[in-house]
Amino acid sequence: MESFDYYINIKCMKLHCFYTPSHSKFYNDWFKPTAEVEYEVVPHEYSDQISPTAKYSMKGWRETQYNKVLCWKKAVENNMGDIIICSDVDVQFLQKSSGYLVGALKDGDIAFQQNQKGGKICSGFFVCRCSLVTQNFFEIVARRLKKIMHIDGGGEQYEMQKLLEEPWYKGKINIVKLSHDRIWTPGKNYENHDELHVPEEIMVHHANWAEGEDKKLEQLEYVKSVFVQKNSPWKRVKNRNPKLALSKDGPKIAICSSSLLRDYDVSATSLIERVIKTLPVKPDFIGHFPTQSKNRKNVNTLNKIKEHCDKFVVKFDADPPLDKTHLAMTENMTVQRHGIKGNLFQWTSMRSCAKLLAQTERKNGYKYDWVIWTRPDIYFYNSLENILNLDNKNFYVPAHDNHLQGLYDRFCLGNSDQVQERMHIYEYFTQKWYEECHDNKRKLTWNPYREKHTWNPELCLNRYLYKELKFKVKKLNICSGKIRHRFFATAPFWYSIYGTERTGYSCKDDIVNQEVLNRINAFTHYKMYEGSPWHAVNVLEDTIMFNHPEKINLTSEDNTPLEVKLQSEDKEYNTGLLSKIIHKIDEKILQSKK
Repeated sequence: MESFDYYINIKCMKLHCFYTPSHSKFYNDWFKPTAEVEYEVVPHEYSDQISPTAKYSMKGWRETQYNKVLCWKKAVENNMGDIIICSDVDVQFLQKSSGYLVGALKDGDIAFQQNQKGGKICSGFFVCRCSLVTQNFFEIVARRLKKIMHIDGGGEQYEMQKLLEEPWYKGKINIVKLSHDRIWTPGKNYENHDELHVPEEIMVHHANWAEGEDKKLEQLEYVKSVFVQKNSPWKRVKNRNPKLALSKDGPKIAICSSSLLRDYDVSATSLIERVIKTLPVKPDFIGHFPTQSKNRKNVNTLNKIKEHCDKFVVKFDADPPLDKTHLAMTENMTVQRHGIKGNLFQWTSMRSCAKLLAQTERKNGYKYDWVIWTRPDIYFYNSLENILNLDNKNFYVPAHDNHLQGLYDRFCLGNSDQVQERMHIYEYFTQKWYEECHDNKRKLTWNPYREKHTWNPELCLNRYLYKELKFKVKKLNICSGKIRHRFFATAPFWYSIYGTERTGYSCKDDIVNQEVLNRINAFTHYKMYEGSPWHAVNVLEDTIMFNHPEKINLTSEDNTPLEVKLQSEDKEYNTGLLSKIIHKIDEKILQSKK
């Protein structure tokens, strides 16, 4: 085999392909991009669309095949002494295959793909030794097709097979069959893609046994997704029912939320007012939360969200047991509030939410055009922009808090497939990212505060989206902060404004929202940590104003600002004080309604 590989390295093999205008999409989107990695692609576009439907055995089919065989004959004549490949364009190349193909041909004249495993030849893909023998083969097939080309029926494949079976032609050409598992085609008619068993050793995929452009494209997508999943060191998202299409009544929108519910009544108010109510249609809501979040207050809050949504799917589950090896993945990790355990639980809940989303889509019978995923402890300071002005081929994250050269990981917006991939980051982190990146200084960020290179979940997300999934990431001008204590949320962190030696001075992805910045500067601030540039602001007044426009006095009876009062270390005192505040708010609201 080494000798064949050496030959190929010296001389790049020519890959001839024949197609009509109806198949130009296959050539441009699937065949050429995957083939030119290894081969010299020689396209032969036949400009006349003789077959109006381009469907097998229909009007014009045989005439098209006749012209294709003439093309193969000419390719042989122009490359005498060489080995070439001839292919249809409903084909994708998944692995380098030239070494195998030349080795499989050996001393043969033509090595054909199998139409079925152990079955007859398929003329849609073959390796050919250019000689007088193969020239004569294609000449005979062309003559026979010419006699019957204006009659509807099968094409060149059947004429080739008939010729090879005729007694007088036995021994005149040496035909070899390529491995069906390596040069693969379904080999049978099917209704659902679940019936297809894509082999692990597949190199080339020919999307036949599917009639019509749409079905071929679905098959190409499906096989690619299976191949990526099987050959990735980490488990990618399983194909999400390729039969589902985007809604035609659209847009269909889903809001997904997962992880712990912290002060959810406060954060949910901003979600309703600044996200849900901005959408062009009523969204569906899909949530997955840990069992410890299930209490009367949170259930009541979820019911408030339900009033503004169409379909509503919420599930509470106990936190799953975590693998001990995963819990030990802490080397060079930045200081996290709950350590690695908090991140892992967040990601497992997110993954469970993704499964609920996929189940809901299967039940609905369509994919969502847009999916929003958000942590439930997020307070929104401004409204989401009009998503009708956005392109759902892109993937969107907020343009602030790109933590230490990472990417914002508490909110995202994209199409269903993209968001489901993002929600399966657990597998990527545990099975690929940590091993490759956790101690690689080139992939970490320098932290002068700790005097070492460190990593954080945002860095992992950055590499996952850009390098692994290869998403086209765009930035949203929506600003938010994490709820840290009741009515206290972190301010959006723009590096160009708050950057320090600890955090870095700038970030090219920052989009500073001056309106939001001015608003939060009017709130009372307090530092979250000693020496930290991050700070939190009181959002109580902002929250009340959604439902009650007149200003409410937010000072205690002795005129001490509530922010000061709530910094007391006495948790019992704080709880009692907050109860009094909420009671006062309720009284004010009731008075206003009289």
